[in-house]
Amino acid sequence: MDDKILGQFLEKLERIAAAVESLARDGAPQAPNYVKPLGDYRQFDWSSIAASVVQQDADGPTHVEWGGYLWNRRSPANKFDPAIWYSRAQGRDEQGNVAYLRLITFKPLKDSDPVPDKTVQAAARQPAAPAGPTGETQLTLDQAPAAAAAPVASIAIPDDATAFVDRARYLKEAKQTHNLSPEAAERIATIFGVRTGQADHAPALAYLPFFGQAKRLGLDFAAARAILEESIMDLDRALEVLARQHTPPAAGAPR
Repeated sequence: MDDKILGQFLEKLERIAAAVESLARDGAPQAPNYVKPLGDYRQFDWSSIAASVVQQDADGPTHVEWGGYLWNRRSPANKFDPAIWYSRAQGRDEQGNVAYLRLITFKPLKDSDPVPDKTVQAAARQPAAPAGPTGETQLTLDQAPAAAAAPVASIAIPDDATAFVDRARYLKEAKQTHNLSPEAAERIATIFGVRTGQADHAPALAYLPFFGQAKRLGLDFAAARAILEESIMDLDRALEVLARQHTPPAAGAPR
């Protein structure tokens, strides 16, 4: 094989590799929105999420690469709890506001509510499922997990929230559970960089409870989005702001 043919062959291999990488990137979530404890920030293994450090300073990485994009470190000084996250701009929405995608957030762990005695006692009475040869729990057909329950007001994005959510399921959840129109649901999705019907709608799905509650309280999209951004996209914190600042007092309560 002469040098010319070898060169053409290598060029084609490079083009194939680039095409495969592009397809893999297009099929992946645009922003996984991982959540990790703030204490993990200093020693975080970026390779565990397939990211690499591009530049850093005395406080840690300032820029990381993931999915072919650069993500910048953010940590504003404001009245909210301390947090560090990595994000990038993703164009503008219909109102001209810059839409951001978030790669990962490091924030303090919150205390969990204690498990009620009634629940502890009920759990103790339930027989454990038999373990398989590898130690993994084996589920029989009648023990198979039920369909995911509708999100509730205290929902938070789990660390392993990687299941793909298609557009049909997302719009159905928005309408049936949160009384949000398809148009409103689509606008919410753009906040998280979801701009095509084939994209993963999981990042936007987790925030539907917040926008549903905001609608019930009479807030428009812009006001709800402002609260979410001021809460640095922390769902629990945004819901607390809604409850504290926008929930009308109960009848007979002092004003």
